[in-house]
Amino acid sequence: METRLRLGVVDAGFPEPEVNVDVVDDRGSFLGRADLAWPTLRIALEYDGDHHRDRRTFQHDQRRSNGFAVNGWIVIHATAADTGRPAVLFERLRQAFVQRQVEGRARRAA
Repeated sequence: METRLRLGVVDAGFPEPEVNVDVVDDRGSFLGRADLAWPTLRIALEYDGDHHRDRRTFQHDQRRSNGFAVNGWIVIHATAADTGRPAVLFERLRQAFVQRQVEGRARRAA
């Protein structure tokens, strides 16, 4: 499903994401592996299949997502429903890219 998601993202006009990206904090500590990511923008796209409903998996996912978030990553989650009707998912991804562009302009202006 990650491959279908990646192809859909590219077909929708987004840049090609990197696959299975190791995410680390500023000290180099491993936070997790993103399914799809644009590391220079700190945007991750995660495909959450049905196995993510398992209690332990869900708890692990939440800890990992929190680690990503406090280290400046935007994490967008996708499910099987998004692969069939991706409009909302692509809009959230577009918003993440816009947010990073705005932040980049603000840094350059400072």
